[in-house]
Amino acid sequence: MTNFSPFAKQMYVASATQLVAVSLGGSLSYPSILFQQFQSNETTIHTDLDTLTWIASMHGLSGLGATLMPTIMQLIGRKYTFIGSSILFLIGWILAAAATDIFTVLLSAVFHGLSSNCISIINLVTISEMLAPKYRSALMISLIIEQTLGQVIVANLGVILDWQTEAMIMSAPIIVALFMAFSWPESPSWLAFKGKFEEAEKAFVWLRGTDEEANKELKAMIAAQREVKRQTKKMKLQNMVQEMKRRDLYMPSLYMFLLLLNFYGCGAISLFIYTKDVIEIGTGNPKIALTGYIITSYILLTGSLISFVLIKFFNTKTVLSTAFGSILCLL
Repeated sequence: MTNFSPFAKQMYVASATQLVAVSLGGSLSYPSILFQQFQSNETTIHTDLDTLTWIASMHGLSGLGATLMPTIMQLIGRKYTFIGSSILFLIGWILAAAATDIFTVLLSAVFHGLSSNCISIINLVTISEMLAPKYRSALMISLIIEQTLGQVIVANLGVILDWQTEAMIMSAPIIVALFMAFSWPESPSWLAFKGKFEEAEKAFVWLRGTDEEANKELKAMIAAQREVKRQTKKMKLQNMVQEMKRRDLYMPSLYMFLLLLNFYGCGAISLFIYTKDVIEIGTGNPKIALTGYIITSYILLTGSLISFVLIKFFNTKTVLSTAFGSILCLL
């Protein structure tokens, strides 16, 4: 890709993260399809509600993967962390597509659970370290949109296709993303952190070009890492304590905590998994429940698109506080 512009190369890197986000979103609504089809007479696998609930709850394993991510990323780099997380997630889809018993389906859910937050984290880190600042915000938001799009695709395909065919379809974005990722350079920030300054410069130029703004950022990044390398262990500890007291560290951390609290506290994941069952219990009509489930998927996608527009026109704090207040009012 040496003949392409820096913009094209950055979008190439971002495209792989977006493709993985589509597949990740599909895994969130996939348990709902399993609920629907395993309780019907259209599949060879039949099970009870308790086992299906266990399958849906495997998303909770994402906490384990997320805990290990900082260490893994620092050891092997961003590129191979992205590839490894994507392979784990792909294994989950392959197991689901090949499953002939409930144990294999449960195992596929375990792989999805372990790798889902890993993918979410490495996607954000990849965009923040490998793309120019002016593109980062929009592409980070688009990750949520792509994830919701994956949920919509699985919800709609579940009406006409069986769960194993859906698993094969949702494997495709990850396979394409993996091929793309192998042609990336490593993150310049990570290479500089490891003291590989020449490689960091080559990777940075490949991604960002050699314009004045990019050169300033490159020099600042390398200078900062050279300074860190010159520090003693005692100085590093003192600097770490000082960094933890800085407002520009703990305030973004607080915002991220509130964002995650919003995401999980609003009940979107639980709602999406159990929507059809809740509507069917309330109405007693499977057709109405199915229609309601599909409508819910489009409402989620519409909400994601609206959030993209709101952040463009309003202050981030305003949007966040409004969303948080709306969730509290609905409780």
